Amino acid sequence: MSLTKSATVEGIIDQHGTRWVQITTALGVCSLSMTEVVEPSKAAPKLAEIGIVLPPGKARSDFFASISAIAKYDAVHVVDQTGWHGRVIALGDGDQVVPSGEDPLPSMMKAEPRAWTTQGSLKAWKKEVAKPLTGQRIPMFVIALAFAPAIIRFLPAWTNPGFELVGTRGTGKSTALKLASSVYGGIGDGDGRRYWATWNTTVAGMETLLDGHTNCLLPLDELNAFSGGATAAAKRKAYSDVLFQLADGINRTRYGDRRGRQHSLCYLSTSNTSLIQELRGCDVEVIGACSDRLLTINADAGAGLGIFDFVPAGFPDTKSLIDHLKVAASENHGTAIRPYLQQLVDEAAKDPDGLTAKLCAWSQEFMDRAGLAKASGSEFRTASLFALVYTAGRLAQSYGVLPKGWNCGSSAMACYVQHRLEKSQALGGPREMILAYKTLPGVLSGHTFTADEFRASPGVLVRHRDHDELIVHPKALAARVRDAVALVKQLKAVGIAVCEAGTLQTKRSIGGKQTRVHCFRFERG
Repeated sequence: MSLTKSATVEGIIDQHGTRWVQITTALGVCSLSMTEVVEPSKAAPKLAEIGIVLPPGKARSDFFASISAIAKYDAVHVVDQTGWHGRVIALGDGDQVVPSGEDPLPSMMKAEPRAWTTQGSLKAWKKEVAKPLTGQRIPMFVIALAFAPAIIRFLPAWTNPGFELVGTRGTGKSTALKLASSVYGGIGDGDGRRYWATWNTTVAGMETLLDGHTNCLLPLDELNAFSGGATAAAKRKAYSDVLFQLADGINRTRYGDRRGRQHSLCYLSTSNTSLIQELRGCDVEVIGACSDRLLTINADAGAGLGIFDFVPAGFPDTKSLIDHLKVAASENHGTAIRPYLQQLVDEAAKDPDGLTAKLCAWSQEFMDRAGLAKASGSEFRTASLFALVYTAGRLAQSYGVLPKGWNCGSSAMACYVQHRLEKSQALGGPREMILAYKTLPGVLSGHTFTADEFRASPGVLVRHRDHDELIVHPKALAARVRDAVALVKQLKAVGIAVCEAGTLQTKRSIGGKQTRVHCFRFERG
């Protein structure tokens, strides 16, 4: 249809039922959603790029008349957001990862090239960013998380997986978020090229972020900056609303859409205080539902080094390590996700059933190790999200994107265990925390075990005639509980921790030798 003497307009209806208007001039092609059509201020910048200017008056009226005159909308599968589109994955910079030898799809997507920058090489990223993090459980976990969104298609999650790193200033939680961001694009330290976003937005503003991160990681720094409302109650309501929006991935229905868009993604948040703490005062069921959707990981690994378990060889302290990682990620970023997705797209095109079976087997492996193969409910659903991250890490390793020396299993399991303990204490206090500890994967049971087996385990559950005892090596408790001393003191006060006078420990026979341990007594009945 002729729009002017030098332009034509066509109607398109995409796979979501969204109607688009495609305008072609000698200067190029402009695609407008119906939302942009009915709001000239949104359409004007795009139209100007192809030489069409619409001042108020007859020209604008004629433009809308031409739109109204469209009688036919052709059905076309278009790329209008990031993520999977059939056999193709669209990236935020406008690029498409297609199976080898195939052509890209028509694109209606607004590109964000400054967020999706590529610099350096995968080889340098692995050597200078990933390799120094070998054995660092929290950084390894959040980087593995960056590869998880694209495989949710083959290993469906019950919700959009969300994790929050919580800790005081200086623990390195924002650094961890930036390292995960370097998988996709720039970390934004001084040059403006930044993949990660901040919580300094509103519920409405979150919709734009969802559109640009489908099947991708959405890193959100500083939850405390969220513009939730003027009162504490309003802010709590806004927190829960935006969390459910992220978890469900659903935007409001827009003009021209048949339904609201649903986005599958993973998100990573940082905060000084956990969401559970921010929601104090909400209904208990709301807090419980939210805590199942945004999984808390303490940014303190327990070694007094923030997110790090140790200072690797070649670095005098954590500051020098962080400085090195920031420089390395600034110089090498956006190089990991593309080869990962290319291999994923090719494998999915050649053998989708085999790919699915492999991913499911890895996920089941994690669930078996967690002792939850036959579990159900909230605990099973939570563990399945950690299993997804483990699976993504394994896949990235098999594609040569993550170092072979990474133990993705121990990283994911450590974060899962720590999350369970922190959540149980936050929701139920010290008693619930030690009850959760009693059911951790690896806890031994019975009276027969060696001293080495005891030291390597989270603890031993010994059953007596009228009570149970959980016996834990002090180092094992300190490695899994952020403030083990405070926990034992609290449990001693309520008669659960069995302690000798003036101490927080007692003695038990371990491998035939009296050994100082933490002992927790649980009465039956």
